[in-house]
Amino acid sequence: MVTPKEKAQELIERFNPMTYTAVHAHKTPYEHQDAIKCAKIAVDYIIDSCEKTLKLYHDNDMINSDIDYQPIEWWQEVKKELENYEK
Repeated sequence: MVTPKEKAQELIERFNPMTYTAVHAHKTPYEHQDAIKCAKIAVDYIIDSCEKTLKLYHDNDMINSDIDYQPIEWWQEVKKELENYEK
């Protein structure tokens, strides 16, 4: 299974565009920070969706186990890893 750190790196890479100049290809620091911000927005959306889905299931007595929180906790760890990249 992919670790939260590996997932954070993958998301940054997916959101990090390459800028090509006449001289050479490079990533600017601004683009890298933008990629981190985009990845955090995506992870926040995933966490929010998981929480809403879990609430819906709990409200309808469809789930009553603590194990249901594991995906949310995993994505929260991904978010922490993304925050570490900002430092």
